Amino acid sequence: MVFSHPVADYTLVARASNVIVGSSQAQTYFLNNLPGYNIVKARVGLLRDQWSAFLFVDNLTNKQAFLNDTNNYFLNFPGVNRVATNQPRTIGLTFEFHR
Repeated sequence: MVFSHPVADYTLVARASNVIVGSSQAQTYFLNNLPGYNIVKARVGLLRDQWSAFLFVDNLTNKQAFLNDTNNYFLNFPGVNRVATNQPRTIGLTFEFHR
């Protein structure tokens, strides 16, 4: 979803997206079932002539998704449980200048 609206000499732009991934299976030493997940991203900013500025939030809901079960790689180390996950919520600013 994208929203664009003129504000004075600027253009206000907003965008939101949702990435949906269904359940899957990962193969290590065994077949592992991984649950599905969805990751929400949002971005809002201003555009003008040769520059733009945006505030963004990736993984808006701070969802922890299991991407791979690596526990089976550590069977020789009791008590070690490892799971590969996605990037946590990330908030930032981007500025761009175009000639």
